[in-house]
Amino acid sequence: MPQGRNRFLALLLTFLSPGLGQMYNGELRKALVFPCCLPVVYVLLFGALPHMPYNGWSLLPLAFLGFVLVFGVAFLAADAWMTASGIGAGFHPRPFNRWWVYLLFFVLFHVVNQASATLRERVAAWYDIPAGSMRETIQVGDRILVDRLAYLAGAGSAARARSADGPGPQRGHLVVFLFPGDRATPYVKRVIGLPGERVEIRNNLVYIDGAILDEPYATWGAPESFGPLTVEQDAYFLLGDNRAYSSDSRTWGTVPRDLILGKVDRVLWSRDPGGRWRLDRIGKRLE
Repeated sequence: MPQGRNRFLALLLTFLSPGLGQMYNGELRKALVFPCCLPVVYVLLFGALPHMPYNGWSLLPLAFLGFVLVFGVAFLAADAWMTASGIGAGFHPRPFNRWWVYLLFFVLFHVVNQASATLRERVAAWYDIPAGSMRETIQVGDRILVDRLAYLAGAGSAARARSADGPGPQRGHLVVFLFPGDRATPYVKRVIGLPGERVEIRNNLVYIDGAILDEPYATWGAPESFGPLTVEQDAYFLLGDNRAYSSDSRTWGTVPRDLILGKVDRVLWSRDPGGRWRLDRIGKRLE
């Protein structure tokens, strides 16, 4: 039976699930473009971001993603409104113009969106920094980007982890890992000791196999000593850069390789405790 399209309903359906307004208006192909392309763009951009050089263009992928999200949805909403307004009473519903098809589209869109977010987290993830154990390298209020693929091929080989070009975590790398105490809480620290190495701290100097480690990034409090300790195979000795205020491998031991989630790449954005933006830290590569 011929019937018109309600422009307010078309607009509402678009905001509920981008593309649904187009489906309501009988435009199936247009309805599928945004839901199909967004997950691909989402994953590819975040996969590429950790490998971009630090310069004025390093955050272009994020800006592009924001453009796609905001203006893409706005375009679909405007298109759904105008198309519905132009459809007369002689519109013949398509086979897919059924309430259960709309419901199925809504569910599938959000399932795919969640799946793409999960996949993105396996490629690159971000974390907020709530404490100062890594100052001055990482500031409280930084949101950091982590490359989840950096050590993908490095698990299970202490020899490769210790090689200069091995795929595993290297000394000096900033890594995000799951706290060994609960295997759930993400922490960020710096890799100091590699598998099989002998680590010792004497009067605020770190010794690796008897040799002093140069640490221009580290700050200490009162003189302290630790160890010696031999790092287990497939495990790492991690320390915070702000040694006086860091809970790390000196307290709770080494971190197994399988708890390391990825390598810290850069600051996505940063705000100080007062909520003010730190523009000079946006896109800053962390080393």
